Amino acid sequence: MSNVSNTVLVLGASGHTGRAVTRALARRGVGVRGFIRNADAAEAVRDCGASEISVGDLRDLRAVEDAAQGADGVFFIGPRFMPEEAALGQSVIDIAVRAGVRRFVLSGVYHPTIAALVNHQTKARIEDHLYTTDLEFTVLQPARFMHGLLLSSWPQIVERGVLADAFAPDVAMAYVDYADVAEAASIAFTEDRLVGGTFELSAPGQPTLIELAAVFGEVLGRPLRAEQVPLADYAPAGSVLANPYSADGFRRLRDYYDRYGFHGGNSLVLGAILGRPPTEFADCFREFSHAQVPA
Repeated sequence: MSNVSNTVLVLGASGHTGRAVTRALARRGVGVRGFIRNADAAEAVRDCGASEISVGDLRDLRAVEDAAQGADGVFFIGPRFMPEEAALGQSVIDIAVRAGVRRFVLSGVYHPTIAALVNHQTKARIEDHLYTTDLEFTVLQPARFMHGLLLSSWPQIVERGVLADAFAPDVAMAYVDYADVAEAASIAFTEDRLVGGTFELSAPGQPTLIELAAVFGEVLGRPLRAEQVPLADYAPAGSVLANPYSADGFRRLRDYYDRYGFHGGNSLVLGAILGRPPTEFADCFREFSHAQVPA
């Protein structure tokens, strides 16, 4: 195996994770071909380090196949709660095989075996298909992204002193900084040690929203309170609730988390991959809050 990917096609390059992966790959000297749906995002993706841009809808498999030509690696993260996500992910894998792609990194989900969660089962089906190929694969299974909570809750933190979430504030959850996941993805493309591996990625611990509010309040120097908001008021749900399939999947997720939380929080694997301790939530929040424009 050659341990350097020359050109990596990053699908969904304009999303938060895609931009982070693009930056991480560019830092390692890898050429990135960013696949984006909207041409208006091209400049931002180039600013992250992409050397090439392909514009197209991920559901347009011909556009994906065109973008994959000449790529040595493909990074794929599926759109959340899309009814056709499993078929789409499997098709992208087949495209990578036909295009002669050597290395494939899949960003899946923590604990894909949770049977009650349709979005987890969907990603498990994509993983299953990947394992039938001869691609040099790496499967990353990240816990809940820290930035998802921060981006959705920041306006309420500023305006009301509330750390707001769609889930019960007293349930324990495993989290991970998506910049750490992106770094792991860049390692998978530029070294051989992750090839053929499937890795659960988490920061240490499984804090509750109440505990996080206390931690973030210390960083800000003012008290915050944790609050569960209705799904209709939860920004990340957005268009998801407008689609019956997606809405049902998201409600199943809410009900499961409210009852059981999202357990885990073992950082051994991520720390071993990164060669350093994974980012803890307090440090992620400190960096995030400093980057925000003052209200």
